[in-house]
Amino acid sequence: MLRQPLRELKEISKKGNQEWALEMSNLLLEMKKYIDRVKKLDCNTEEETIKDFVEKYDFILSKGFESNRPPQDSEVNTSKRGKKAQSDAKNLLDRFSKYKTEVLRFVTDLRVPFGNNQAERDIRMTKVQQKISGAFRTRHGADIFFRIRGYISTLMKNDMSVINSLEAALKGEPPIPE
Repeated sequence: MLRQPLRELKEISKKGNQEWALEMSNLLLEMKKYIDRVKKLDCNTEEETIKDFVEKYDFILSKGFESNRPPQDSEVNTSKRGKKAQSDAKNLLDRFSKYKTEVLRFVTDLRVPFGNNQAERDIRMTKVQQKISGAFRTRHGADIFFRIRGYISTLMKNDMSVINSLEAALKGEPPIPE
């Protein structure tokens, strides 16, 4: 997904009469709770439970599609040229349908986290760098920046001291995260 799905579902359920969005949000949180419990107990997921989750997911999607039909070809937007745009709810439904495997990956592969917060944090510094200086002056400078950011991110993920590790790296003795 491009953005955090729960955030979008919450926004859509607030905007209009989108009952399916609240149901989908609750289902995803229920799945997360189940997966957290499985990880804590260090056991395997039950195929029947996963199958039930997927069936509920599909049912909620079908409810959403029923209440958010695409604009008809005959519906023309009078203020602009072309067809009338789909609603945000319909666009989200389309993404949930198209990327179903990716959305539910955290249920089928326990190594995948529920949210994409870490990925967002990893990208944030790059966006800040672009906003402040506009862009990287050279490809080599960008490569160096990303190599350092990647190393710092890996250190943080492995609970290693960033400052001490960078000092050691500058002395030629970089600690290697496990």
